[in-house]
Amino acid sequence: MHEPALPRTPRLTGASDPLPVPGALGDADAIWPFFEALGRRRWLVVGIFLLTLATVAALTLISPKAYTTHAELLAGASGGSSDPSAQTTLPVLNALLAASNTQSSETYIEMLRGTPVVARTISDLRLPITPEKLLGHIIVKAVPSTSIVDLAVTWRDAAGSERIANGLATSIVSFRRDLVAGQAATVIAELDRQLPPAAKNVRTAADRLARYQSGVGIADAAEQTKSTLAAAAALDQKAAQAQVDEQQTAAQLRVVESQLARTPASVANGGSTQPNPIAVQLQTQLAQVDVQLQTALKEYTDNHPTVRNLRAQQHQLHDELARQPETTVASRSTIANPIAQQLAQSALTLRSQAAAAKAQLATIRIQRAALANRIRTLPAQTQRLAKLQSDAKMAEFIYGALQQKRSDAAIAATTTLSDVTLIQPASAAGAAVSPSLLFNLVIGAIVGLVIALAGAVVVDFLDGSVKTEEDVEERLALPVLSTVPLLGSGKKPPAKWIESVMIESILQLVTSLRYASSEGLHTVAFTSASPGEGKSTVAMAAAIAYASITPRALIVDADLRCATLHRNLGLPNDLGLSDALVGNASFRDVVRPTKHTGLDAVTSGTKTPNPAGLLQSPAFGAFLAEARREYAMVVVDATACGGIVDASLICSRVDGTVFVLARNETDVRAALRAMRRLRGAGVVNLLGAVLNRVVPRKSEIGPYGMVASDGSRVLPLPPARRGDGGGPRVATDG
Repeated sequence: MHEPALPRTPRLTGASDPLPVPGALGDADAIWPFFEALGRRRWLVVGIFLLTLATVAALTLISPKAYTTHAELLAGASGGSSDPSAQTTLPVLNALLAASNTQSSETYIEMLRGTPVVARTISDLRLPITPEKLLGHIIVKAVPSTSIVDLAVTWRDAAGSERIANGLATSIVSFRRDLVAGQAATVIAELDRQLPPAAKNVRTAADRLARYQSGVGIADAAEQTKSTLAAAAALDQKAAQAQVDEQQTAAQLRVVESQLARTPASVANGGSTQPNPIAVQLQTQLAQVDVQLQTALKEYTDNHPTVRNLRAQQHQLHDELARQPETTVASRSTIANPIAQQLAQSALTLRSQAAAAKAQLATIRIQRAALANRIRTLPAQTQRLAKLQSDAKMAEFIYGALQQKRSDAAIAATTTLSDVTLIQPASAAGAAVSPSLLFNLVIGAIVGLVIALAGAVVVDFLDGSVKTEEDVEERLALPVLSTVPLLGSGKKPPAKWIESVMIESILQLVTSLRYASSEGLHTVAFTSASPGEGKSTVAMAAAIAYASITPRALIVDADLRCATLHRNLGLPNDLGLSDALVGNASFRDVVRPTKHTGLDAVTSGTKTPNPAGLLQSPAFGAFLAEARREYAMVVVDATACGGIVDASLICSRVDGTVFVLARNETDVRAALRAMRRLRGAGVVNLLGAVLNRVVPRKSEIGPYGMVASDGSRVLPLPPARRGDGGGPRVATDG
């Protein structure tokens, strides 16, 4: 018997460049497993993505629609009201007009959010809602760097949103105008109360003068008394003017003080928030408990007191963190109400004017008392006439002054302009609809893609199948003899570079088997954990490779239950291994030549009802012994381990066993059970594993090709056939 020689590598075209250095591709190699996982779970990715989109679309369609319209207001004095020099004779009105120049947009925003404006809108529009609930549908904000206030109203229909937004805008405009006009109306009411008595005083004084003049026959005072009487009349006129001013000032002071009592001293000026320090501390404690829990889980079981205590702490921290708000109010700031300040200043001014009028009246009375001594020397009739004339003039002057004040107040009440202007009414045509189907679908597509990718990676990570050579070495404790590429479907022939990888992998397998055993390796069996993992195709490819580098090689189909070798090699199966084992044919009768030079084959033969009995019979041992004598290398295609003992019976009688694993298909637990079954049956010659159906990458070949200089392939590839008991498979199936 001859030991197989090392494979001779023919001269390859394009072999002048060095082999690619592992890891030279950098990030491409690092992310390649990620793309492979997505390729394996592509239907899961598509399913999660479409399910997310469908869920988002359904929730969007069944959610009640909300329509938002916007109205824009110009906050601040408009028209003549903004001119601080345009003063009236009414201090309250002057205060309000002056205050409008100093108010910020936040003042008008607070007024819009106030109950009076909202309640007025509800009343005007007859809305069946409370002011508190309507405020929940309103968002008011200032446009940065402008005096424009944006008023947004969200409602169940676009027309209602437009109606409420414009109603609120109209209410704030009217509210500001009525606030100013109301002060003038208060002054008018006070003057209307004083005018009737003043008119009566004029009539009474005129009647007295007329009756006296008619009774005494005197129409005027003597010339010598004119200067004295004129001086007395002037003092009386001044006294009357001072009295009118004092009364008017007192009336205005009462109005200002009444308005000042109803005006808040300060208004809100915003605030700031900060992260809740308790929530931050709880998150820090939770992170520490998580780290301690992960450390404890590596040392103890889930029922250990330490683990249970840490889990209880974790749940308690989660509950406490859920009850804490994310932020707290850091500060609130207020500013002095400019209207209150202006009203207070007006009240102070009016008090000063009232005190001045009172002092002036006292001085005039002193002067008038001094002049009265001189008038006493005048004739009694002259004195009486002068007195009546003075009373008539004073009454007429007071009545005229009150009428002038009344006219000024009426003009102010009818010509007052609001300091808020509606510059852009809300429109139902431009209403924003929420939720937006297009927007939600875009967000849903992004979220769905992220969830789908993450789900595919997680599912692939939790998958217990063999994926890499490291999985085989670490989880199965088997050396990897070679990796066999996935050629693709049988409908489309593989690319030449993929064939090159296949050829190289089989040569690598043959070379690895050469050094896998310290003793002579003349018979080797190929098995797998389950059917359909490609053991038959790998065995046949290995046999073809052995035939090209050894004098003679034989492949035996020992899978008496589900044979495939005769189909892959195109041979009849009328005589085979089963016929030789039952004595119906000799060894030489069942050996058939193949189309591959140096390779003979023994098919499974006639179906037998008891394959295990034949494989454990002495005849099978004699058959293998004769095969060793006739051939340098005998490759046995054994059955899959599965739930039968055939593989254990075969592998225990050969020099070495190769375990074939299908990447992403062979479950690690099934492989471990199969290995335990083999070792339990006395199989101690498990040489290693072949990782089948590995997705090849052209970058791993680099500039090297596997085509000889004469244009022929180095090693023929087996044809694509059906798998070991499975459906249609690729060319690497068994």
